[in-house]
Parts: sequence; C-alpha cells; structure tokens
Amino acid sequence: MKIKLTITSFLVLSALTSTTAMADITIPGILEIQGDNIKIPGVVEVEGNNVNVSGVVEIEGDNIKIPGVVEVHSSKSVSTQSVKIDKKSSTKSIVVNLNGKRRFFKDKDMSRSDFSNQDFSNVTFEHVDASRANFSGANFSGAIFIDSDFSRVDFSGATLAYTKFQNVELNRANMSNTCFPYANVIDSDLSRVKLSNAILIETTFSNSEMYRVSKEGAVYKGTPKCVTLTKDVKLESNNVSQRATFIKSENITKKLVEKKSVDLTINFEFDSDKIDGEAHRQIFEIAKALKSKVLSKSRIEIQGHTDNLGKAKYNKNLSYKRAMSVMKELSSKYDIDSDLFDTNGFGESQPIASNLSDEGRALNRRVTLVRLD
Repeated sequence: MKIKLTITSFLVLSALTSTTAMADITIPGILEIQGDNIKIPGVVEVEGNNVNVSGVVEIEGDNIKIPGVVEVHSSKSVSTQSVKIDKKSSTKSIVVNLNGKRRFFKDKDMSRSDFSNQDFSNVTFEHVDASRANFSGANFSGAIFIDSDFSRVDFSGATLAYTKFQNVELNRANMSNTCFPYANVIDSDLSRVKLSNAILIETTFSNSEMYRVSKEGAVYKGTPKCVTLTKDVKLESNNVSQRATFIKSENITKKLVEKKSVDLTINFEFDSDKIDGEAHRQIFEIAKALKSKVLSKSRIEIQGHTDNLGKAKYNKNLSYKRAMSVMKELSSKYDIDSDLFDTNGFGESQPIASNLSDEGRALNRRVTLVRLD
C-alpha cells in the first residue's frame, strides 16, 4: 500500500498499516519508520491500528478528517487544493467592538516584518508600506486601509471583519482562511490574491482588479461564526439608512418643534470649514425655519459632527469650526441674533451610523440643530 500526499503548505498526515504486512511509505523530511512503527516526530503517534494527532484529527471508519483544513478523497490521496470547511468545527469567535478607540498608523514602513497574531482592531492604516509583512492570525476587525501597499502580505487566518480597503495594493496577498465578512474593498488591486476558504459574507469588491483571484471553498452565505459584535453596536457596514440631502424649512420647523432636533447635510470644502456652494441653499431653509413664528425666540444649538477619518482631536476642532461657519452665515446674512445660538463641535464622538462604509461616514458628517428651550 502506498499513500500519496499533495501538500501545498505545512501538512502532516499518517497512514494505517496492517499488522501482517508493511508497505513503503514515503513522506520526505517528515516520516521516520522504525520496524513496525511509523513516527512523525513531535506530531503524530501511531499505536497499532490507531493514528493520533492530538486535538486535530478525527477518524471515522475509513475516513480521516482534519476539520477546516484537509479533505480526504480516497484511501490513497489527500488534497488541500479544494478544501472544505467543516461548519461543525469549533472556531473561537472574535468579539468586535466597532465603537472602540481608533488608532492611526500613517506614513509607516512595516514591510517584511512579523506581526502575526497581533491586535490591529480599529486601526486606520494610511500611506503605509507593509509589503511582504506577516499578519497571519492578526485581528483587524474594524480596521481601515487607505492608499497603502499590502502586496504579498500574509493575512492567512486573520480576522478582517468590518474592514475597509480603499486604493490599496493587495496583489499576491495570502488571505486564505480569513474571517472577512461585512467588509468593503474599493479601488484596490487584488491580482492573484488567495481567498481560499475565506468567510466573505456580505463583503463587497467595487471597482477593483480581481485578476486570477482564487476563491476555492470561500463562504458567501449564512451567519459568520468567527466574529461577534458587542451588544452596543447595532449598525452594520452594508445596512445604512439614508438621510435626505435637502430638507425644506417646514420640515425643519416640524422636527425642531416635535423632536427638538434635526440632522442636516451641509457640505463643506474638503478638510475645511468653508461652506460648499450648494449648502447655502440648505442654510437658507434653516433661516426660514428659525425666523418662523414658533421658533423666532428659541435658543438653538448648532452642532458639528464628522466621521472617524483623521485624528479625533483634529476632527473635533474641525467640526466646531464648521458649526461656527453655519452660525455666522445665519447671523450675518439672514440677520438672526447670534445670542440665540450656541455652537459645539463633537467630531467623531457621536456617530449615528457605522464608519465602515461610505454611506455610513456620509451620515456621520452632519450639522445638527437642537432646540434648547
């Protein structure tokens, strides 16, 4: 009897032999045969007709299974080319807290370094060179990758849930066996990327190069068991409601009277507190509402809010400046008493949607009016 193995990465198997005959078994560099004993040093113990790979192998009749790793096609061949995930296997679930404190890695050289099994949850990588680095088994849940080079990186077995990749070089990266649900990949290069056996439930790839991407055994449907959201997080990256881009004065008045607050889309120039041209129309509607009979004497707080791109302190300052810009235009252009206004900037601290999608971040970039009386 001869056992033939196909090995694509580090793989250990053994064979069962009868007590009456000993066949040729060759696994170069792994097996040692001594008399009737077969040994794989440090890993496999063979006792009579039993094969033991502690904590890994399950033997059922003539079948040998390594859950989540190996599929045995027959008694003579083992292949890891088309791996099937055993859905009953017990995979530890990573707890994801999307509201956790965000960290920033900017303009860093992380190339050819070993970061295996490290925690990079809620990290923003911007202009980072991490080419050929080892991130196997690392936790990237909630991470954002922008304008960075992660080509030829080893992500195997990593958690990439709720991540966003925008304009990222990922060509030839190994992303096999990753927990990669609810992610967004935009304008990125995934040429020759390995996504074998990856969990890709509700993950989207938009305007990205996908030349010769391997997805054998990838999972697209169901509920991912590899991650668990904390109870205080209810918003998912691909399930975001929309806000009207323009709200008329009567609706502003109604919301301020009935609910005491209204969220508004007021656009500013990039990284600036200068009001964008179209936004002046919305401010005109705000002025009409605030000069109405029911609100003309009300105290109004103007709040500025941002998404979570950039440093928290900078975002808070920028949101305050934007709130001030709105107040100044209402006061100077529409002759509303500035003493009736309070202004505040909350930056990224009060999100109303997930910051993991473009839609969610657009909702978080807002001006909120709050009636104080």
